[in-house]
Amino acid sequence: MMQEHDLLNEYDQMVKHVIEAGVGSRFKNWNIEKLKELIEEYKPMFSSKGVDIFVCHKQEYISHGQYGGHVENFRWIEFVDRAEQPSYQPQRDAETKDEGCAVM
Repeated sequence: MMQEHDLLNEYDQMVKHVIEAGVGSRFKNWNIEKLKELIEEYKPMFSSKGVDIFVCHKQEYISHGQYGGHVENFRWIEFVDRAEQPSYQPQRDAETKDEGCAVM
């Protein structure tokens, strides 16, 4: 898709930017707020070439049985070719963690 829409340079630049700036300083986990800010910078570049970007997030409780449990966080970026999927909406929203997801 990136090649079809002439987005390889923008994609490579975005990946480097996310790696450099998207990790939290205290813990080496992805900082969802930083990730959303970074993706917002790239949204117009991709959108102008027919691809929308979504930041998604899912939290899942992992039970340890009688010993309690912990929450796992899953974060990902979705790229949507609007010519192929004009009405696509992701299932997980990084903003509200609801089932719907707004275009980032």
